[in-house]
Amino acid sequence: MADKKDILNQLRALEKEANADRREARELREDAVGLLTPALLRQHVRAGTGIVLAYGRQGHAVEYTIDDLKRFVAANERAQKNFRREVRGVPLIQLEKTSDPADIQRSRNVRSAMLYKINKNLLYFSVSGNIKAHYQVRVRLEDWDVALHSTALPLVSARTAATGRISFDCSCGRHQFWYRYLTSIGGFDVNPPKEQDFPKIRNPGLKGCCCKHVLKVLRVLKSNTVHAVLAKEIERQSATTGFADTVRSRFLKADELRRVSLARGVARNPAEARQAHRKFLREAQEFIEDAKKQKGVQELQKKLKPRKGQKVPKVRLTDAQRKEIVQSLHNLTVAVKFNLPGFDMKTGLENLAKKYSLPVSELKGMMEKEGIA
Repeated sequence: MADKKDILNQLRALEKEANADRREARELREDAVGLLTPALLRQHVRAGTGIVLAYGRQGHAVEYTIDDLKRFVAANERAQKNFRREVRGVPLIQLEKTSDPADIQRSRNVRSAMLYKINKNLLYFSVSGNIKAHYQVRVRLEDWDVALHSTALPLVSARTAATGRISFDCSCGRHQFWYRYLTSIGGFDVNPPKEQDFPKIRNPGLKGCCCKHVLKVLRVLKSNTVHAVLAKEIERQSATTGFADTVRSRFLKADELRRVSLARGVARNPAEARQAHRKFLREAQEFIEDAKKQKGVQELQKKLKPRKGQKVPKVRLTDAQRKEIVQSLHNLTVAVKFNLPGFDMKTGLENLAKKYSLPVSELKGMMEKEGIA
């Protein structure tokens, strides 16, 4: 019993320390010098002039030519296109592929990353470090609401949400000085703090995206043990009465902490991992079999389809529906443009046409009218 209390006390201490770190970072940033704010960058690029900024408080300064500033702007625009500002979060697989190889290599030496707290769709991880014993990584599952309302098995929905679009933050210096600005402009940040000043010294090319602690967490998010905990949380939250934003955060229970500690790093138990994997496959297969049994629904859908030569009544769209469709078409076009996995124009248009009961030709006409290319 004492050990369980010690673990919870340590995690609460981590929570308190991480909050203090964020407050300190905010205070230091408010009192900082030589920051390249969005307004300052815009002002000098528009004027075509360079700028001299202080570097620390020891009287040092750094000069940036107009060409340097233009490169900063180009890097900014490139990062925003790569990470799709239109939709919150970035697919887990894209984050891993876009990360700096040096960070990926360092992440292999991170001993552990343990989920310890859940607040709605925000997950809290305790990750082992070098300078500090532990760092806090926060991950927001952007597909969580879809999972809550899905009719699929909670375990299937949990796996989809955990490996889908995510946003994140880490309390380490690498994230603070290299990647927090990138996550902010890319629309996959968890704030506060919300960074707005260009990382002109550490990461002027805006390369990479994840520190080693976040990369360790991404691997843990793909584990069956974490999916099992999230599945139970989906059941809990989806069964809660009242408004969704009143769902209380909770620390994981002792038995849950024991299980998630087995997820890639803290401890190893191959037999339990294999058992969890077999359970996932079994439940997923049950879901597939249930879907195959829906013959009655399929027959009804066939009867509802218009016969050959029968006119299909034109659907009258409200302004809100039209606006929603246009936004969906924008999102689809961007996803196809950047070759995001699982997106292609033909299938995307067919899915939208089915969702809104519209012919594909009408959707293409809307794209032409709105200038969506």
